[in-house]
Amino acid sequence: MFDPGTQETTRPKVSTGGTEEAFDAYSAGTTLGRDGTLYFVGNEGFVAYDTKLKSLRILDLDPRVFDINFTHGFLGESEYHEGRLFLATEGGLWLINPTTSEHELVYRFPESQRGRNRSISSWVVDDTGVLWLAYNSVGLVGLDVDTFEPLYNLNDSNLLLSNTIYGLQKDDTGNIWFSSHKGLHKYDPATGQIKNYIYGRELSVSEFNQGASLKLNDGRLAYGSTSGAVVFSASQLEDIETSRSIVSKQTAITEVAVDNRELAQPLMNLNGHHFDLGHEDFGLTIKFSSLAMSGIGKVKYYYKLLKGQRIVTEGLTEDAKITFANIEPGDYVFSVSPTPGSFDFTVLPKQKSPFQCPMRRFVHRWRTVSMQAFWWRS
Repeated sequence: MFDPGTQETTRPKVSTGGTEEAFDAYSAGTTLGRDGTLYFVGNEGFVAYDTKLKSLRILDLDPRVFDINFTHGFLGESEYHEGRLFLATEGGLWLINPTTSEHELVYRFPESQRGRNRSISSWVVDDTGVLWLAYNSVGLVGLDVDTFEPLYNLNDSNLLLSNTIYGLQKDDTGNIWFSSHKGLHKYDPATGQIKNYIYGRELSVSEFNQGASLKLNDGRLAYGSTSGAVVFSASQLEDIETSRSIVSKQTAITEVAVDNRELAQPLMNLNGHHFDLGHEDFGLTIKFSSLAMSGIGKVKYYYKLLKGQRIVTEGLTEDAKITFANIEPGDYVFSVSPTPGSFDFTVLPKQKSPFQCPMRRFVHRWRTVSMQAFWWRS
């Protein structure tokens, strides 16, 4: 135990059931229940310590299922699951009844996810009925909170910046926060969006640690890093983000060019600008930029070319430009935006396609030379 007043650490006192040496066992997964009982993995079994009575007892868990040598520890008490305790092992995650020692399997790792000395490190229940699990080197696993049916598997191939994530916590508005070796991240279960707070951009620390997160009594969140603790108010951070100018998140049209001549254009963001092209113009190239300076990952863009309500062409590109060789005469609208997984924020796959995601679109218009315009094929 640590005394904040004296800055000293001592073993807890033990009156019955064992000795103080029981606390010498190394255990990363220690949990304090609401009734004042401390649960941890000892050298000889799974231990419960009553902080009021100063007594120790061994939990009678099934030895055919649970082995202290392959257990990572207790991960907290779930109010949603009637006060049962989450217990992480190298084979999966379990719910334990601390009174009866009965157990229930929550998630068994498939062979592809199993590894020595790793397991679920934290969990949280969101407001949509999903139990989220942080699994080091795998990412985020989402289960139905009642049936434990797997629903989501989010990782660095579809949504996350890193598969090494820690410290799942829910703020007062229902957003889910977690840390990683790439920064801090906020997930909104209602919209499926993740906002990334990155070292060198919003953060002055680059790496966070497992087991070093806490929600304070005043609602602030704290995360421990290799350079100290980061403490913040999620609501105040949200207010700051909302007040920022949307210009800082724009996709800019930087240049419009044709192959046969130089187009006159201002040295500025060309969003909302229009160009009049003649029948002799060909090889239209539009260049754009995400205006991102973080350098994390490779930005992918979704573009669309409309003629009235008809989609002429659309697609994804990693190049910051697109060229149209042959286009029919008419009035056109071109739009482009970074894809959900590119950098600043991302959208949960399969809930909304990139073409429908709630991102701001930036439109550049061009029209042909006359009201009855003609664009001749080359």
